[in-house]
Amino acid sequence: MAMSKNGLPVYGIDDFGNALSTEQHFYINALSSHLTEHSFVTKPHRHDFFIIVYISQGSGNHTIDFVNYNVKPGVWFFLMPGEVHNWSFSADIEGEILFFDAEFLQCYFAHKKPADYTLYRKNIKYLNLQGNEQQPFLLNIIHELKTEYIQYYPKENDLIKDYLDILLIRLGRCISQEKESLQKDSGQWQLQALQVLIEQYSTKEQSPAFYAEKLHLSVKYLNELCKKYLDKTTSQLIHERVILEAQRLLAHAEITANQVADQLNFKEYSYFSRFFKKMVGQTPVEFKRSVK
Repeated sequence: MAMSKNGLPVYGIDDFGNALSTEQHFYINALSSHLTEHSFVTKPHRHDFFIIVYISQGSGNHTIDFVNYNVKPGVWFFLMPGEVHNWSFSADIEGEILFFDAEFLQCYFAHKKPADYTLYRKNIKYLNLQGNEQQPFLLNIIHELKTEYIQYYPKENDLIKDYLDILLIRLGRCISQEKESLQKDSGQWQLQALQVLIEQYSTKEQSPAFYAEKLHLSVKYLNELCKKYLDKTTSQLIHERVILEAQRLLAHAEITANQVADQLNFKEYSYFSRFFKKMVGQTPVEFKRSVK
């Protein structure tokens, strides 16, 4: 059964059933079968895991946090935990869908985190590889993953993790032909850590000083990092994340604008309304009406 978070459904991997009786951290299925078995996924919802979707046939649209993407053969979608999405597909839709969580990787690759992969470091949502020379290799990896998943041998899921690691690495290489350094400087690591903290605490803590203390940095240095790599201030990053969460709740949760302000820890609705309008150009009520 789906959990509830701030009025929005949040699904875990076990909400979708799992062929691996002893492994609840990975799932793969044909997209058409997945949609038939779990019709509730057409409505806006979140997941607490990572998702990869490949489209081999069909059309439609896929909305991820208010950005609409065209669905067509050859495209891949990538979602991270907490993102709100929904989709509408044609009746002939075909493809593959797989889930995994951070624990699935880290229990095997102790030195790796999802953010170490180019896909998630660059926050890629959509990749069109139709006609790309890498596509046959990627689809073969998907096939091997599914085979290992279906023919699962208890306590022998190393190959699933190996294939997933290869898939993530090779998909990352398809993003750009530019060569990336294998070593990131300390500033990039610190910024990556900041983004993880913002994801975790932004609805409760909006002071740059809070994040600077967590990272054992000065507020000034943290702000310089943000400007250097993202051309934004620390406050801007925090505020953008708070606004995104507000938009998610206003658009998809059956709660009032006042309740959204309460859930995001604004002491006064009037301040929340002014803050939201400054960032979005509409009041919370106007935004809620515009997306319904």
